[in-house]
Amino acid sequence: MLTNPPFNMSDPGRGERRDGQWAYGAPPLDNDNFAWLQHCLSMLSTRGRAGIIMPNKAGNSGNKSERAIRRNLVESGVVDCVIALPARLFTGTAVPVSVWLLRHPSSPCDSTLFLDARHMGAQNGSRRTLSALDAETLLDAYRTHRSPEKAAVRLETSATGEQVPAALVSQKTLRRSDYSLNPLDHVERRGGKGENSEHDLKTAWKRQGDAERHLRDVQAAVAQLPFVGDREPPPRRRRPNAMFTLNSLCDIQAGPSYSKLGKAQRGEGGPVPVVFPRHLRDRRISDEKDERVSEATARWLTGFELRAGDIVCVRSGAIVPPALVREHQAGWLMSPNIIRLRVLPEHQGRVLPEYLFHYLCLDGSVAWMRDRAAATAAPSLRTESLGTLRIPLPDLTEQLEIAGALDGLDELDCAYRTAAASLRHTRTTLASALLDAPAEPDPGISAHHRPEKEASL
Repeated sequence: MLTNPPFNMSDPGRGERRDGQWAYGAPPLDNDNFAWLQHCLSMLSTRGRAGIIMPNKAGNSGNKSERAIRRNLVESGVVDCVIALPARLFTGTAVPVSVWLLRHPSSPCDSTLFLDARHMGAQNGSRRTLSALDAETLLDAYRTHRSPEKAAVRLETSATGEQVPAALVSQKTLRRSDYSLNPLDHVERRGGKGENSEHDLKTAWKRQGDAERHLRDVQAAVAQLPFVGDREPPPRRRRPNAMFTLNSLCDIQAGPSYSKLGKAQRGEGGPVPVVFPRHLRDRRISDEKDERVSEATARWLTGFELRAGDIVCVRSGAIVPPALVREHQAGWLMSPNIIRLRVLPEHQGRVLPEYLFHYLCLDGSVAWMRDRAAATAAPSLRTESLGTLRIPLPDLTEQLEIAGALDGLDELDCAYRTAAASLRHTRTTLASALLDAPAEPDPGISAHHRPEKEASL
């Protein structure tokens, strides 16, 4: 039985609920969470199982009636597993939820498995979604603890390579926790002291060392670039003799219409990613790939395909600096609210796309585009307006020097960010190893599954 009952609903139309009328205790009148749960249990066959979406607070609510029901559920051995899921899985609410897996009391279990899947999934607009790989990872994490003979070879990692923290908690330990069924009260915090603490710290130090070595390599390479290595003001350059409009240098193509590439044509399962304005960050196209189309759709929209060296700008919405399409992003599609710039064939070998890209990223160029977009009822940059932007064009040698220097600084910026993120990760891991108190051992469970209560915020 699979169900997602309404959360925290009241049932004022009914009379008093008496303990004798409910197998595991009378639910409070002002909250039906445990009424739905007991209804599901009453409908199970002797070999039946139930998967119920529950609000997190049901797991450790202080309500006297709900605490008594949790006690009776645990002592009856019907709570097989509780999985904490990430927030924003549902369109109507951002509240994080849990899945309670229940069994018939004729085949009770003497322990409850808790899985912490709050880190899993990927952001998809305002929602978070779990992929098929995430689902299989969770399933295998369950099998590893409940049915080891059915488990794959330690697949307890999500698509991002993170472990699925777990705790197999005995009834004795659940009694000591006042029968809490909230995974956060039992699952060992990631990075805390435990069986994997030493491995996590070694991994963090290695990651930081790799990032620092890469940073030094990039610093050495950038030091050889013109305009950068000597850190002196660049020589005063002669203004180019000619200024060119953007439409004389590039083919300017707006994205497909919504009728050609709307929600009906997009999803997560197709092989070809689609680029939206939200993917343009820090002058780069992110690799999220959260919107995709099928190969058939991509072939139908081949005129909107991106190539390495193309420049993409925001067509509608908040105007941000453009991004340059990289080699591994060739073949992706642009969305309806993207504009693509591609150097015209007659100018290839004379106009460097990277030079145009860096010019369009200038604060003055971005401000120019914002002004033109703001002139419409909703922020929207027309291809005709963009085409009138005037570009100074030095000779190819100077274009190469300028683009090389700015590309180098962009790579250096990325290397610094990676090193800083690695350092923060190492600091967090080391702090957890030094400061986290180990959980009190329970003779009924292994050290790897010692429960540890998460600090309240």
